[in-house]
Amino acid sequence: MTIFDIHLGRYSILALKERNARFGVQREGIGEVAIDLPYVSLVLTDHRKPAVPLSH
Repeated sequence: MTIFDIHLGRYSILALKERNARFGVQREGIGEVAIDLPYVSLVLTDHRKPAVPLSH
């Protein structure tokens, strides 16, 4: 269940209600980190466009 979803410019914070009590920090993907706390999971995202490599 979503507690809140906030967008601040290119950043977003999503809080989800979780039943399992656990602690941890995980990198979910490029520009995305999940912080797990008892009863809540926070997902922090940076929505920057990834750098495109130059082709030669």
